[in-house]
Amino acid sequence: MSSGEVERTQRLLSQARAGRREAFDELFDKHRAALERALRGRLPAPMQRRVDVSDIVQDALIDAYRGLGAFEYRGEGSFRSWLRAIAENRLKMTLGRHLGRARRDVGREAALATSASGPAVKATSPSSVAGRNERRALVHGALDQLSSEHRLVLRLVRMEGRSIAEAAAAMSRSENAVKKLLARALIELGAKLPRGARP
Repeated sequence: MSSGEVERTQRLLSQARAGRREAFDELFDKHRAALERALRGRLPAPMQRRVDVSDIVQDALIDAYRGLGAFEYRGEGSFRSWLRAIAENRLKMTLGRHLGRARRDVGREAALATSASGPAVKATSPSSVAGRNERRALVHGALDQLSSEHRLVLRLVRMEGRSIAEAAAAMSRSENAVKKLLARALIELGAKLPRGARP
C-alpha cells in the first residue's frame, strides 16, 4: 500500500469516527469482496446452500460500525486485519447457531418420537414466550421508525429470506446498492433497539 493510500485510510477512519457514514462505507467497500471470499472458503459445504456469506459480512459491518471508536490504527493493514477478525467472529457465531439448530432438530425429533409413545413433549415456558413477544414488539416499534426503503430491504432480506439478488430485482436496484442499503438499515435498526434486542 502506498503512503497516499495509508493517508487516505487514516483520513476515512477519522471521518467515519466523526459520524460520516459515507466514509465508513468507502472503507468497508474496499474490503467487502475479500472478506466474502475468505468466509465462503470457511463454510462447510452443506451450509453453503443455506447461509448467504454476504449476510455474515453485513453483520460484521454492523459490529465494526459500532466498535469503530475502540479501533486503534496500528499501521498498514491494521484496519483490514480488524475487519477480518470481526468477520471471523461473526462466522463462528453463525456456525454455532446452525450447529445448535441441527442439534435441537435432532432432539426435537427424539422428543416427538417419545411423546408419541410415552411422555408428552415439554412445553415452552410462559416466561420465554413473553420474552420473545417483548423482543418482537421492540423490533416492530423500531421498524416503524425507519424509512420506507429501509423497512422494505429488511422485510425482503431478513424477514422473507430473499437473497440479495432477489431483493435487488424486487427493488429495481443493483446488488451492490442493496447491500449498502441493507447495511445502513441494520445499523439504523440496531441503534434504535436496546442492546439485548439488537439483530
